[in-house]
Amino acid sequence: MLFRSDKVYRLLVRATLEERGWSVEEAWDGQVGWQLFQLSHYDLVVTDIVMPHQEGLETIRLIRADRSDARILAISGGGQHCDDYLRAARSFGADATLAKPFSASVLLVAVEGIMGGATDARHALN
Repeated sequence: MLFRSDKVYRLLVRATLEERGWSVEEAWDGQVGWQLFQLSHYDLVVTDIVMPHQEGLETIRLIRADRSDARILAISGGGQHCDDYLRAARSFGADATLAKPFSASVLLVAVEGIMGGATDARHALN
């Protein structure tokens, strides 16, 4: 599942993962992403940190409290605070982090690292 308010990055992540054969669902903010997460089983959540209605850090906290085995990739392009956001995401339970901008190949390396090379996973984007 991909939770992300930034449409450009949602499209990049979706296209990259679908090209590799993964199924992707999108949410445009953390609240919607959390609701989708509660309704379905996702192998990976890709979440942005800065989002409307519910920040990525809160989303990560909720996911970790609900499913300790969930795999989470946090992304951020939060300007001068980007490194702080990504460190916080790790402390909240993200398995890996990426700073924007990033390429499709960097995204794939991160996802495959988290997933252990699995290519048949269901992914959600936030």
